[in-house]
Amino acid sequence: MTFTVNGQALPPAATPAVHHPFTTPSAATTPALTITATARDGGGSVIGQDQVVVAVVVGLRFDPRLTGVAPGATTPVRLVLTSALPHDLVVDVSAVDPALLSVPTTVTIAAGETAHVVPITGVAVGSTTVLASSSLGTAGSIVSVSPLASQQTFNVQAAPTEVSVQKPPSAGLLLAPAAGNGR
Repeated sequence: MTFTVNGQALPPAATPAVHHPFTTPSAATTPALTITATARDGGGSVIGQDQVVVAVVVGLRFDPRLTGVAPGATTPVRLVLTSALPHDLVVDVSAVDPALLSVPTTVTIAAGETAHVVPITGVAVGSTTVLASSSLGTAGSIVSVSPLASQQTFNVQAAPTEVSVQKPPSAGLLLAPAAGNGR
């Protein structure tokens, strides 16, 4: 199985579980990706091919997506855009359980910028999620509020999420005789 993205060939997949990391360019320079999958038989002949076009959009996320803070302490998390915007972006920020965390109610990512630091202050012991909502969607960061463990340093970061593009299920099936069976 081989893939191309906007004409750029990716390394062939050697195993049935097909997984190819691909760095998505800025939405400003590449508004869409054309992804083509090609299957070949042992002799190299194409036996199947499919193509999908997906829009590249500006996304919103937290970095890190998982963090901790002590009660009464403040820790920064970054609210990140995948591409800079030509205008300010106002983002509503909230804690799912506001009894555990204090966060600003809104922050603004300035035009031309790709990030803004959001201070998160621990109020009470527990875990909750901080949500950031804007016209670009919603992002979340899981925050644990707990006393600091003495003489320990922690740096926890979740792995980046990945995009999965799947074709919708087939609405039909085409049956044809195999080549060389004489029918």
